[in-house]
Amino acid sequence: MKKYAITDIGKTRDTNQDQAFVYTNNNRDTIGIVCDGMGGHKAGAYASLLAAKTVLDCFIDAQELNDNVEASAWLYQVIIKANKNVKDKSEEDEKFNGMGTTLTITLVLKNSVLIANVGDSRVYQYHNNKIIQITEDQTLVNVLLKSGKITKEEAVNHPNKHVLMYAIGTMDHPKIDIYK
Repeated sequence: MKKYAITDIGKTRDTNQDQAFVYTNNNRDTIGIVCDGMGGHKAGAYASLLAAKTVLDCFIDAQELNDNVEASAWLYQVIIKANKNVKDKSEEDEKFNGMGTTLTITLVLKNSVLIANVGDSRVYQYHNNKIIQITEDQTLVNVLLKSGKITKEEAVNHPNKHVLMYAIGTMDHPKIDIYK
């Protein structure tokens, strides 16, 4: 398996608030982490770095994850910890107040892959020359789309398409989606 971690500022932004890491531990398990700091909010780059570093440090310190149930529970706890770290920092220092980030984790174990997601940083699977979206965006527009209030065509250029329903650091209990 080839693995890479890279971010790109894109064409419309002045700063890059993204973090991307890939790390393989001694058990030969691999973690991929992507965070995108919330643009327009204070310290989005710091929020994404703090969340990603929390997850990576927990992975480095983790015991062997033996099965999907154990790995899913570990992912959930790590995301709760990252959320608490970002939220606590946001509340203790005015210059970080309101900061937040998306967080997406891909955990590759010996016989399975688990993906955890908060926000709208997507994971895709490339297989047999096809690209399949795995994660679901936790955005206002996706809620409107799923409820039938807007069409797919309306969603593409909707003025609120980047409004997140859940993010790390912005609430006590973000919705954590886990895929196997």
